[in-house]
Amino acid sequence: MKKRSLILLMAGVVTTGVLSMGAISFAASPHPNVPRAVTAMKLGPMHSVKDKHYNQHHLRHVTAVTSTTVTIARGKHVKTLNFSAITVRAGLYSVPSSFLQVGQHVVQHGNYLQVIPVAQGVLTASGTGWTVVNPHHTVTLAGSAPTLLGLTALTANTKVMIFGTRSGTTVTMEGVAALPTRTAATVVSNQNGILTVKTSSNPSITITESAMSSAKWLAKLHTGRRVIIWLNPATQVPLAVMPAPRHRLRALGQHMVVGKLVSDSAQNLVVSNRLGSDTITLSNQTVHVVWPHHTGATLSHVPVGTLLMVHEQGANTLMVRVF
Repeated sequence: MKKRSLILLMAGVVTTGVLSMGAISFAASPHPNVPRAVTAMKLGPMHSVKDKHYNQHHLRHVTAVTSTTVTIARGKHVKTLNFSAITVRAGLYSVPSSFLQVGQHVVQHGNYLQVIPVAQGVLTASGTGWTVVNPHHTVTLAGSAPTLLGLTALTANTKVMIFGTRSGTTVTMEGVAALPTRTAATVVSNQNGILTVKTSSNPSITITESAMSSAKWLAKLHTGRRVIIWLNPATQVPLAVMPAPRHRLRALGQHMVVGKLVSDSAQNLVVSNRLGSDTITLSNQTVHVVWPHHTGATLSHVPVGTLLMVHEQGANTLMVRVF
C-alpha cells in the first residue's frame, strides 16, 4: 500500500469520509502497516458511500462476482481479482467472498478488499421492520436474513453499520455489523507470530499476527508497548490492533491527528475522536494556529468542540489548523 498525504478526519471526522458534524471530508491514508479499516472506525457517521474520502481513495463498485473472481470498477478503470489472492473484510470483520454483491462499494488495500458500509447509526424498530437512525439521516432496511457480524440478533438501540446497496433512503441489507469494542491493551509477549496482550479485564488475549492486515507492524511490537485493540463484541475475538493514542502521531507515519477540541492548557492539548482522546504535549513546543479569518489567534481562542487538525512539522513544532 503506497503512502499518501494524510488529511485525516479522525474526529468523528472522516470515517467513511464524513464528519459527524457535517459533510467535510479529507483524504486519509494511514501508515502502510496499520489497517485502513481501523482508520475508518475513527470517522463520524457514515452517510453515503459517495463521500469525498472514498472517492479520493479509489472507491470502486462491484460490477460482477463469480465463484472465483470479483470485478471492480471506478470510471473506465476495471479490474478483476481472484479470490485466492485477496481477503474480504466488511469494515474490520473478515467475511467470505460470497458476501460480495454487485452494486456494493469497496476499497482495495493491497490484498485486502474492504466492503464499505452504506449506513451507520442506531438500529430502530419500525412497524414490522427496521430503520437505522443517526443525527443526519434515517434509512429503511430491506431484505431478509442478512449476515450478522458481532451480533447474535437484530436488537433495537444497537449501534450498527449496514452493508449492502442503497437506493434513496432504502438499504437492501447484505450484512449488519455491531461497532467493534475498542479497548486499551499492553503487550505481554510477542513470539513466533503470536502476540499476547493484556487488558484491564483480561490478562491474556492472543492474536495471530498473520490474520491481521497489520502483520508486519505487529511483528515489531515489544513487551510493554501500549496498543489499542478492537474486538468482536459477540465473541471477543480480536479484529484489529493499532498504536495507543499517545503513539498515534508518529505511528501513523504522517505526524497528524484530527479531532474535536476537548481542552487545552500550557502543557497539553486534548483532542477527541471516535477512538477516544489524544493528549498532545505542548511543553517545549512552538504552536502555530491557522484559523481562516482569525489572524493572530491562539489555542485559547478556539472554542471547545471545534474540529482541529494537529500536524507535527518538526521535533518541536506543531501546526494546528482550525476548521
